[in-house]
Parts: sequence; structure tokens; C-alpha cells
Amino acid sequence: KPLTIYGSSGASSGTVTNPISILLGDSSNTGGYDLVNPFASLDFYTHDINTPGGEGTRFRIGSVYSVAGGGTSRLGFFSDPAGAASPLTEAMTITDAGLVGIGTTSPLGNLHVTSGGSGVASANASANELVVEGSGNAGLSILTPAANIGSIYFGSPTSNAQGRITYNQSTNVLGFGAAGSSQATFDGTSWYNFGTTNPNFRLSSNSVNAYFSVNSASQYAWVGTS
Repeated sequence: KPLTIYGSSGASSGTVTNPISILLGDSSNTGGYDLVNPFASLDFYTHDINTPGGEGTRFRIGSVYSVAGGGTSRLGFFSDPAGAASPLTEAMTITDAGLVGIGTTSPLGNLHVTSGGSGVASANASANELVVEGSGNAGLSILTPAANIGSIYFGSPTSNAQGRITYNQSTNVLGFGAAGSSQATFDGTSWYNFGTTNPNFRLSSNSVNAYFSVNSASQYAWVGTS
């Protein structure tokens, strides 16, 4: 049977004054803070004896102390990945600062996804909105059907497509854009094109002042105009 809780939130004026809530609290902890197990939690339990590992708690949402002295805590989402009744593993975390960690209880950015520790203590503050980490090779995949394009866009208040990196699956062309337009493409037949979509040579450019240079110490080689 479902459990239903009714109440009056006092929101008739557009502001909630009496939120309807369930309080799970800890009133007796005066020391020896547990930094692994929640001090208050909501558990999801199964009595199905046919479930791998037998009956037991499969998922848990709970608040866990973050430091030994108390005072700060995180919201942990626990799962039972091995199919046994215990122990549960903290799969995702939301800190009291609003940072989200998947695979870590100490996220280094707004969203930190990790499959293992890299040994890096912090992410650069200029690029920590998304942190992807691994104990070996780590990466980010953009997956599309064979007829579509995968993209990374760079936007500003004046344009949401100021810069971009794209890959067209149907033509196998990797493209780079800047200042709102395509600037260079690289295809699967080793054609490198700058500022043109109809190249005549392996390396093509349609810039009026195009030049190619090789600089070795003080030695220069120029083709076109400098």
C-alpha cells in the first residue's frame, strides 16, 4: 500500500511557509562521526528471495557526515552492485556545496565522474564544471547514429556557436569553427582544408594572404606571401 502524506504548505500567496516534509534526524551523536554510513537514510528493501543475493536493502539515500568533527554532511546515493544484501556502495554524492560526484565522495568540480583515482588533487578552476577522471586512460564519448553529427560548441552572450568542434559521421569529416563560421576541416583521406570546403590539393586555403612557413631556428621557408 502506498504511503500518502497530506498537509497545507501555505502557498496560496505564492510563497511556501509550511513545507510538507518528512524529518529524519540524529539527536544523539556527540562524537565519533561515521564518515561512511548515513546517520539518517531512506532505504529500498526487497523481500524477493529470487533476487540475486536474497532479500535485503538494494538502494539507500542518506546523509553522511563529511568531516570527523561533524558540521558538514553530504547526501549519498547507495546501491548494491554485487547483488548481495550488503554492503552497499556509495555510487553518487551531492555535497553541501552542491557539487555532484559519481564514483567519488569528494568531487573536484560541479560534476565529477570518475572510474578511479588519478592522483590529481584538484581540477583547474577555469575548467571544473565537468571533471572526467580515471585511474588509467580516461575519456569522453559523443555517440551518434551513422548519419548524424557529434559536436562541442563554445558560446558567449553574443553567440551560442562562436566556436565549435564537429565530426560528421556520414562524411567522416572533422571540423573546427571560430568566430561563428567553419575554419578548417580534416577528412578521412588526408585532405586538410583551411577556409574552403572544395579543396584542390591535400593542403588547401582560400585566404587572400595565405602563406605556409617552416621556421627552424633563424631559417624560414615561405610559399605565397608573408
